[in-house]
Amino acid sequence: MSHSLPDRGADIVIVDDDLLTLEFAKRSLRGTAVKLSCFSDALHALDYLQQHTPRVLLVDHRMPCLDGLELLQQLTDSNAVLATSTFLCSGAALPAKLCARATELGAKPLLKDALRSKTDFLELLESA
Repeated sequence: MSHSLPDRGADIVIVDDDLLTLEFAKRSLRGTAVKLSCFSDALHALDYLQQHTPRVLLVDHRMPCLDGLELLQQLTDSNAVLATSTFLCSGAALPAKLCARATELGAKPLLKDALRSKTDFLELLESA
């Protein structure tokens, strides 16, 4: 029996209920060859990510319905293949316990401050 890998879909997927963050990402990548998919709703992102495996996944920690850790847990539970580089983003430093849980789920904690400029954002993506 052969298994096929999920469709890669977008190179980068960002899940964040903050529309300004999503718009910043779109503007930063405009004119590049990078394929970006943005979701302001974690449940829609979950559906997408169960079928597609991006190279980079950025997930906001605090969101309505499903928070970032819950989204990552559901992806893990459904045996979805996580992105090559997965980040759990937060506007404030995450407590050590949440950082440890993110790491267990295959994500690196990341402060949104690290993404304030287009240059910083592009450098993060290049290093991922």
